[in-house]
Amino acid sequence: MASTVPVNLTVEQGADFLVEFNLRNESNSFLNLAGYSVVAKFARNYYSTTPKFDLGASIPVDTQDQGLVELRLDATQTSALKAGRYVYSLVITNELTGEKDRYIEGIVTVTPGVL
Repeated sequence: MASTVPVNLTVEQGADFLVEFNLRNESNSFLNLAGYSVVAKFARNYYSTTPKFDLGASIPVDTQDQGLVELRLDATQTSALKAGRYVYSLVITNELTGEKDRYIEGIVTVTPGVL
């Protein structure tokens, strides 16, 4: 299991959002994510009982051997978010074994927009 890395994110209301991570293993080599799935969710706090929001996590097929994970929201999705601070985590799952590892977590700050 890898150590969880703290990374804070900023999402601007009404704008497209994209962030990419290249995940690495303990020997600092890129993870080969073939056979893995990824999910990233955020909520108001870790104990929130309200629905968690999806951060649109995906593993691009052509970069599976480079450990690349994308988090993506379009302008319509970010417009629907309330401004404020949230917590999030990114978890990858080995589809063969079902083993789950949380790789990244942190704060998501949604900033208000005029348009």
